[in-house]
Amino acid sequence: MPQVAMLSRRGSKDKNIINQSDTIGFVIDTDDFSWRVMLPYALLAFSFVYLVLGAFELQIVKGGVNFTLAKRTNQAQVKTLASRGLIYSSDGIKLATNDPSYSLSLDVNAIKAENENEVIMLLADLLSLDSEELKATFDQKVYVNGERITSSRVTLRNNLTYDQYYAVLSRIEDLSGVILNVEAIRNYHDPLVYSNIVGYLGDPSQADIDKGIYPQSQVGKTGIEAWYDQQLRGKDGLRVEEKEVVSGQSVNYEAFESVPGNNIVLTVDSRWQQYLKTILDESINKNNAFAGAGAIVKSSTGEVMALVTSPSYDNNLFAQGISATEYNKYLNDPKRPLFNRPIALQLPPGSILKVVGATAGLESGVISADTEKLSDRCMDLPGGIVFCEADRSYIGWVNVEEALARSSNLFFCQVMQDLRAKMGYSYYFDIAKSYGLGTKTGIDIPGEASGLIPDESYKLRVVKEPWYIGDECNTVIGQGYVTVTPLQMTMVASAIANGGYLLKPYIVAEARSQEGQVVLTNQKQIVNNLNLSNSTLTTLQDGLRLGVAAGTAGGLQGLEADMMVKTGSSDAGEWIEGKYYSGAHSWVMGCFDYQDEWYCFTVMQQWGGRGYKTVPIMKKFINCVYTDFKDDCKDV
Repeated sequence: MPQVAMLSRRGSKDKNIINQSDTIGFVIDTDDFSWRVMLPYALLAFSFVYLVLGAFELQIVKGGVNFTLAKRTNQAQVKTLASRGLIYSSDGIKLATNDPSYSLSLDVNAIKAENENEVIMLLADLLSLDSEELKATFDQKVYVNGERITSSRVTLRNNLTYDQYYAVLSRIEDLSGVILNVEAIRNYHDPLVYSNIVGYLGDPSQADIDKGIYPQSQVGKTGIEAWYDQQLRGKDGLRVEEKEVVSGQSVNYEAFESVPGNNIVLTVDSRWQQYLKTILDESINKNNAFAGAGAIVKSSTGEVMALVTSPSYDNNLFAQGISATEYNKYLNDPKRPLFNRPIALQLPPGSILKVVGATAGLESGVISADTEKLSDRCMDLPGGIVFCEADRSYIGWVNVEEALARSSNLFFCQVMQDLRAKMGYSYYFDIAKSYGLGTKTGIDIPGEASGLIPDESYKLRVVKEPWYIGDECNTVIGQGYVTVTPLQMTMVASAIANGGYLLKPYIVAEARSQEGQVVLTNQKQIVNNLNLSNSTLTTLQDGLRLGVAAGTAGGLQGLEADMMVKTGSSDAGEWIEGKYYSGAHSWVMGCFDYQDEWYCFTVMQQWGGRGYKTVPIMKKFINCVYTDFKDDCKDV
């Protein structure tokens, strides 16, 4: 009997007969075959094609781009600060060196004003410092004239201990704007003796940064550190740090290396500087003087052998990051220890200025070496002015040499009367200016003052009064409105000793590279040839020698040296920090020979008494020079 294949129904009453025969029949479900068999194969084929196409695009189409991306790096450029040059005395003593240090500075721009106290409190706790003191230091450095500065470096503390450094480092993520540095700081040798010469470093100002100074470095603020900053600082290097983004590999290299700064060699002799400072300090204490200053120069060249101020200050405090309390102590000291007196102190010089009157009288011809004038205690001047000798003493008939030696006021007042009648005061004024008075000497150290030689226009402009012969007589004896600096008068004495040449003093002999090559040299520089006659020079020199032999500088007798010296006393009174100081400023100016060279000097003590009170300072010093600074050289 034939076999019949029965067809399945798919939701319809119609029959779809696939096949009818006598053979065995079967039924095929086409939907089940498509989804269960073809779908996996289709997905597999699609994935294969996608991967092939992706690989083709990555390797062939975008292969170069992707290779570059794979090699992409993060790059950082870091300044490497140059090692600062050293400072030496002329005899090889190191006066400024570099020591490794941990320092803490602030990027003010990264610290919000409202967060200042929080940052300072945390730092004070980490550093074990007084928070009020640290805040005062912060305020003093960050707020200038009431305005908050915008600086990326304000050094808050140098010379941290390792424990302090590590304590801050452990919390550095909580201290935005706080920067820890491992850098060199200056170490200053014998600071109270040399600070007025060497100076100190500080954070760069905006003006410094505008000139190209790296904000995270330090810059010279005073003294040689400031004047020769470009020589000392060298050239900073640049280190490049690269890190590949994909591999994480890092490479560091120097784009260019730093070049150490040059070393500076001063003209200053360490023993001359040390002994003059010590002797001056002792004399100030003995005479109960207010303060003092001294300068010694080699007459033939202008080299500064010693430049002393008293009192002085410790520049290592500035190197270590001076606190507000320490800084204010200096600022509020009425004796102004930060003040560089030899070059910046402007005071009436008293009778040491009489050499200028003698020069004017001799060169103008109103007197000769033999001209004599009577000194009879006092003389009357127009306007009811009485002009007198010191203590109204009687000196008698004197010539110009004797007037210099015995310091006659009346002699030089009469010279000024003769000048007024023949040449006018302007002749004296021009002679004083030719000696460099009223003008800076040009020494290679910052902070110099110019002093003042007064004239009629000055008095009218400032005092609102006319000019009288009494003003001229006051000026010629170093009183009244005239002011000078100790260094200026040292150069006056030097011109008398060297034949009438006003030289520019200099305190740096040379700069040398780290390999010892001389890269800068200072030499003798003539500022002005006074064109003084030989007879004038001889008379001036003999008058100053007579001052030692039989005059006001007689306290120098007994020394081996040939000396030319003039003393001076200038009466003055001044209110300082609410206290009135009065009396005489004590001056001594002159020259002494040593090993066939003339060395000229000016030493003074503010309110130290008459000029003879300062003479022992130079007697002790000159004796020390001549005995090669033996232990008891000051005992004269």
